[in-house]
Amino acid sequence: MGARGDLSEINLVFVVSEPAEPGDGEIYCGSPEEMFSSYYNYAYAALKELNMTRNGNEQPFHSKFRKILDIFIPETSFEDQMRKVWITDSVLCSAKKSGAVVDEDVEKACAHLYLRPQRILLSGAFWVALGNKAKNRMDKCGLAYDAKALHPSASDKYDPSTSWSRAAKKYHDWAAVGGDQS
Repeated sequence: MGARGDLSEINLVFVVSEPAEPGDGEIYCGSPEEMFSSYYNYAYAALKELNMTRNGNEQPFHSKFRKILDIFIPETSFEDQMRKVWITDSVLCSAKKSGAVVDEDVEKACAHLYLRPQRILLSGAFWVALGNKAKNRMDKCGLAYDAKALHPSASDKYDPSTSWSRAAKKYHDWAAVGGDQS
């Protein structure tokens, strides 16, 4: 999700673990293009409006992810942040239960067929692995990232804001010297 403008505007990539269980009312049908478009619009609206629920319960991912965006790209509208950012999963398939283990063969296939091409396409951007699953999957497949931080759903007892601020400082330092536009 993201890339709401031109591909050349993206200078920040966040990698998270995998899609979570569907939200309340989340159903897709039609052609692959229609399903992708519906998913993208649903996910974008959930992040913009902070209105995602599962089994009637508000989900922390979206509000915390918005906090991460504001730490990395402060004093900027959500729409403008989403022009500069690409958010991707390290694995395309949902775990059987949110947070559960995903088969290692699926991890490898997604890394090589899906994540690696994105890493190449957006090689000039600053890459952040959000959470141990994303970091470990990228490490296993030799995919570089510039910073790591706790996942947006990390419990407050682990002080995720500190990890987000440390990663954002690396990003700001990187951007201050012009970033890597290779």
